Amino acid sequence: IQNLSASKTQRLQEGWREQTQSLFASAELGYKNTYFLTLTGRNDWPSQLAGPNSNSKSFFYPSVGGSVVLSELMPNLNKDYLSFIKVRGSWASVGSAFSRYLANPHYEWNSSSGQWSITTQYPLYNLKPERTNSWELGLDMRLFKDFNLGLSWYLANTFNQTFDPQISVSSGYSTIYLQTG
Repeated sequence: IQNLSASKTQRLQEGWREQTQSLFASAELGYKNTYFLTLTGRNDWPSQLAGPNSNSKSFFYPSVGGSVVLSELMPNLNKDYLSFIKVRGSWASVGSAFSRYLANPHYEWNSSSGQWSITTQYPLYNLKPERTNSWELGLDMRLFKDFNLGLSWYLANTFNQTFDPQISVSSGYSTIYLQTG
């Protein structure tokens, strides 16, 4: 490297590499073609969580869903008007990591000044991955042999969302990342 001409070469630092390692499991149970249960679980180890200021190195998100085919429990059901009826419910939790370099800050090389940049990001501690928990209830019916009706109600709550509001530069930093939601 000592033999390279400083006037003909330029130092660059660019690119990044992200990866997520995961495990997933699923189990489905059915009984008498009437009762059904589905369980899933996934664990992710994203590279964004790897760093000195990240308390969580991975996150697990499960789900459970169940349904009952009520029409199988009603032998006297008039199939001309109502041939199928099912109620269902589920709960799921999903997660996603925050942006890269938040748990492991980086310094960029400024090729014009020949120096490393000074970070203007307020130091982060106790970072957590974003989470969304959702609930769903539903009813499925088949009426008059050809008309299908599906009704659903759902609720989703997201927390630990990562935001970067601007702060006064008199603090020595220009941004601070907050997790809320």
